[in-house]
Amino acid sequence: MTFMYCYISLFLFVSNSVVEAVQNSGFNSAWASSTFAASEEDGDALYDAMQAINSESGYWCSAGSHTTAQLVTWTGTLETRQLVQGVKISWSYAPGEFKILSSSDGSNYEEVACWRTSSRLDGSYEENVMFAEPRAAVAITIVMRSPRSYGYFGINSAMVISEASPLMIVAGPTSSTGDHCIVSTRRGEVIVEPCLGAIAAGDGREIFIADDQGHLSNVAGDRCIVLADGSTLDGGRIVMQDCASASAANDGRHKWQSQPDGQLQLANLGGYCLHLSARDSTKSLSVRKCQDTNHNDSNTFVLTRVPEFDPNRAENARAAAGLFTSSAQRLGRLLADVRAAVAEFGTCEKATSVARFDTRFSGSLLSNTLSRAATSRGPALKAIVAIMPQLGVDMDHVHKLMHDCDHLMSDIRKD
Repeated sequence: MTFMYCYISLFLFVSNSVVEAVQNSGFNSAWASSTFAASEEDGDALYDAMQAINSESGYWCSAGSHTTAQLVTWTGTLETRQLVQGVKISWSYAPGEFKILSSSDGSNYEEVACWRTSSRLDGSYEENVMFAEPRAAVAITIVMRSPRSYGYFGINSAMVISEASPLMIVAGPTSSTGDHCIVSTRRGEVIVEPCLGAIAAGDGREIFIADDQGHLSNVAGDRCIVLADGSTLDGGRIVMQDCASASAANDGRHKWQSQPDGQLQLANLGGYCLHLSARDSTKSLSVRKCQDTNHNDSNTFVLTRVPEFDPNRAENARAAAGLFTSSAQRLGRLLADVRAAVAEFGTCEKATSVARFDTRFSGSLLSNTLSRAATSRGPALKAIVAIMPQLGVDMDHVHKLMHDCDHLMSDIRKD
């Protein structure tokens, strides 16, 4: 018998961000090839690489006493791949020379800014290093050499300068049925539906791009989330509209701003914020005065940064799911044939040969794997299991099939 495994990986990377076309995005993690060891006089002070990903913390400092030719590196990683245009560096101890490498996969790096001398003579300052062209990157490495008189290399903070990243707009708190996302429909509606279902559709309905004009446009077309006619009467209507015509109205119907408390505000329209109705069958959106809706989970929206939209991924997932279903159906037919053969053979010698069938792999392996994934605390594994039905895979049937396979093999072995 042939068993087919189909694993579908979902990666949702959460990053709260301000809506703008070019963003200064912080790194998620960092490490360095050299780090200063704090002394007792420093108390609890830290100088490790992670200190440079938060401008409000301390700073990263190398061990010092470096030779002129010695290379010291600081590497920052992003939560998800972004289209990076450059790097903003706040030096605490600027090097004599440095260059920048980028990686699109976290393993292979290429030079995106060649060796250059520091732009100022003083050791502590900020500078932006722009690339010749945007690069898709999940990691950035700053390579330093030629220390100055102080003998150290140090970074207060480092951020990437990136183009507006694709994002999902997750509405309110997670419910018993999972996260819900704002999506665009082909009919020009803006609705809320389970994020997993939207992802499984594979048409980009749940992915938006934010620009410096406040547009939230869907990647599937040049349409933006707009307050219809700019009217707030009875909560107004939230629709998808051509971005250019929405801007031409010049009444702020399209200009959204993400607030620190999680609300999405119409910046130029009298302090109105997006509001989600009670989670009913319609899950409608409207606007209300921001001060009337704060402290209410139905009015909070998390901008969740995601990888760039690629419709081929959904097509591949659907093809794999179809293959999985076909394999399960074939396995069901083979299982029925084996049952019939066992019934016909009874306890004769041929049944013994069937019992010698290599049963080291049993259905319980896949069944137990799926069960563990369903109950796992890991969100990725839960997503894998939850999205399978969205792709047309009957997981109850698969579980039953594996159980029946185990049961039949057990009966054969007993005979």
